[in-house]
Amino acid sequence: FDLFEKQILYLKNNFEIISLDDLNSCIINGHKIKKDFIILTFDDGYKNNLDVVYPFLKSQNIPFSVFVSTNHISTGDLFPTAVIRIAFFNGTIKKIYIPVLNKS
Repeated sequence: FDLFEKQILYLKNNFEIISLDDLNSCIINGHKIKKDFIILTFDDGYKNNLDVVYPFLKSQNIPFSVFVSTNHISTGDLFPTAVIRIAFFNGTIKKIYIPVLNKS
């Protein structure tokens, strides 16, 4: 968490963090998009987006967006990174097959 917090505070201190809605408004209304604008997005909708990301960014009043992979909800497939974490933390696995990537 400390590294995440440091990274976010660096971004906050060196860039203007805007929301996707703000970017959309700039585009629609023809406003200038500044070089220091950034948008924070988090992919896949992991639980830590709710437990870690949301509380910290809310406390800093920083906008962000989360993109949830609904396909994984429907199929129940694990993300490749989840398979790797499971293998890493339960180190008895000799070989890992990642179905989504069709790789061993």
